[in-house]
Amino acid sequence: MAKSIVTLVDQLPEDNITTKVLNALDFVFPGEWVNVNSFDDAIRSITKETDPAMVQRVRDKAIALYDDKKNGYKGAISLYQTIDKADTALGTAALANKIGEKIGLLGFLEKITPKADTSQTIDLILKISVEILAYCKLNGIPKANPKLFVQALRENYQGAALVRMATLVCVDGLLPLGPDFLEKVHNFVGSSDQSEIQQNTGYTVLGSALPGDDNKSKISFLSENFEAVRDWMQELIDQTGVTQSSVFGHVGSFIKFADDNLDFVAAFLDQTTNYFEHTGIQTVATHLIRDAHVAVKEELGMPALEAATISMDEGTRMQAIQEVAGETRMQSIRPQLRHVQTGSLLPIPDTSIVHIGKPNDQVTTEIDLSRYPDGDVVSRMHANLWTENGQEYYLLDVGSSNGTFVNGQQLAPKQKTTIKNGDRIDFGRNQKVSLIFEMP
Repeated sequence: MAKSIVTLVDQLPEDNITTKVLNALDFVFPGEWVNVNSFDDAIRSITKETDPAMVQRVRDKAIALYDDKKNGYKGAISLYQTIDKADTALGTAALANKIGEKIGLLGFLEKITPKADTSQTIDLILKISVEILAYCKLNGIPKANPKLFVQALRENYQGAALVRMATLVCVDGLLPLGPDFLEKVHNFVGSSDQSEIQQNTGYTVLGSALPGDDNKSKISFLSENFEAVRDWMQELIDQTGVTQSSVFGHVGSFIKFADDNLDFVAAFLDQTTNYFEHTGIQTVATHLIRDAHVAVKEELGMPALEAATISMDEGTRMQAIQEVAGETRMQSIRPQLRHVQTGSLLPIPDTSIVHIGKPNDQVTTEIDLSRYPDGDVVSRMHANLWTENGQEYYLLDVGSSNGTFVNGQQLAPKQKTTIKNGDRIDFGRNQKVSLIFEMP
């Protein structure tokens, strides 16, 4: 029987080779990864709820959503687990191959194992495709869409998901294949000989998970995915300055290999780590907890401001409810936003500029849309809302990736527009994340 999402998170190790590698690579995206290995702790951290009853409600709802076959949570977990199992086999083969190259008496291993560079290259392109497939499952996208994935990768990836992709570049690209790995992989996937991919253990294990009716179409899918992500990987290298030597300098401190044996290090990491599964479980849990929290609040009929009082003890909660009620009466002329898809109310804070988007390290996000369904289409810094005289309100798209629309008309970036009572604001196309501006 498959493990529940709660068990999967609770059983994540606190300290092993995988966590050591992820901690060592913190220099690429500092502070993005925290090894949360308690599902209830994750609920409290993500939702800011601390009341045991509310935490239990979110927990129960998360379990129900995870077990519902029409959702993609289990499918995403299965993909992350499958690629890491295949990765272990690839790492064993690559390590045996490297030993065969270095030690004459074991040279016969070269004749029965694939070349390490080939194994590492195939591993890289398979992991990219798994990430795209898992992303689409989590977000209810019926067909794998590399273009949509890359857009989300640029604008919305953070936390464990961003660290997973950065680790892919470092551990499965730079370390084993060198600084020109993108060109090497490009040449490999563009070659006419597909036999090496077809015979690969990882490709065989993934099997039906890859879309396509035959090997040709499946391999074409792998190639398309790599080419779609290639520019992002190069940008990551350029922006962070990460190099093969800097990666080894951080992970080599606890592996204790010599500097001229980077190929051993890469093969060893493939065999001994499961960073895709580890961070994948954390990504799915985060997505699931946010969806469960929204669903619970919707079931309870709680506006966002009232929902915050659930996290307090009984005495403090009653006082807070009274304060909220009083504030509502005194500030009845203040506008609010209604989330169309869930019906939740979002009071507009009394600040000079209300930043709408998702949590980021540049500005405080007063209205966080990441916890609502399809929140991945929202940029971290998407739009600003403010008033200049207390009566007229203005909205400005700050340069979002997917655009901001008022009553169906897309706003020009960096140009403010007046919004009135009843106006519908859509974040991204297809009206998946929508707010109604309400002026009482």
